[in-house]
Amino acid sequence: MKNLNRVFLWGSVLLVMVGNFAGCAPLPVDKQKQAESHYILGVSFLKEGNPTMALKEFLTAESYNPRRADIQNALGQAYQLKKSYPEAEKHYLRALELKPGDPDMHNNLGALYLDMRAWDKAIASFEKATGDLLFNSPELALTGIGVAWFHKGDGEQALKYYRQALEQRRSFAPAHHLSGEVFRLRKDFPAARDSYRRALEAAPNYAPAHYGLGLVYLEERHYEEARVSLTKVLSLAGDSELGEEARRLLKTIP
Repeated sequence: MKNLNRVFLWGSVLLVMVGNFAGCAPLPVDKQKQAESHYILGVSFLKEGNPTMALKEFLTAESYNPRRADIQNALGQAYQLKKSYPEAEKHYLRALELKPGDPDMHNNLGALYLDMRAWDKAIASFEKATGDLLFNSPELALTGIGVAWFHKGDGEQALKYYRQALEQRRSFAPAHHLSGEVFRLRKDFPAARDSYRRALEAAPNYAPAHYGLGLVYLEERHYEEARVSLTKVLSLAGDSELGEEARRLLKTIP
């Protein structure tokens, strides 16, 4: 489920990294403007899926103002996307030094620890995010805790946190989809189908849920339904890892 987790995680990090983080030491106006200009440009590159150019811009922004928490947070995001995890961790932690207790940054750090497969650290970071009543997206962190428990081998704990995430936001497709993953691996196919379909009701083009549904149909030997679901994955996720896996499975259908 590694590639599926990544689909969820990037969404969770990008959602919270582009906020306005104020609170830095006074600087000459020209340096402030330069830092802001390069930061905004870096965010644009990140949204376009170009973490290399984003990193270049964020490093330039940092050279003008190294004490802006949002710039440090953005550097963490760019390094994470480039799979330079120790550097990402360093900048997320620096961001938290500059803005202690910020729940968005704890959420980002938790997402990084999932990528690093540091499950207990991920849980601790996400719990700090959910413990802040002002955190605007608790469903992200709660789902992250569920992912960590899933990888620790405790599906029941994972489901518990996915349910909590859905209590916060009933239409949060990743929590429905990840619940389906637990049920599918338990071979509880009716429950898995229901979870995947709920994910698709919330987000009709959510490729991982189409993929999960396709796997269930394959298990049940409902080959025509499997073909439809996996073909939909191809149309949505084309050249991605998920798309390639769907293409491979389509070739195996009788």
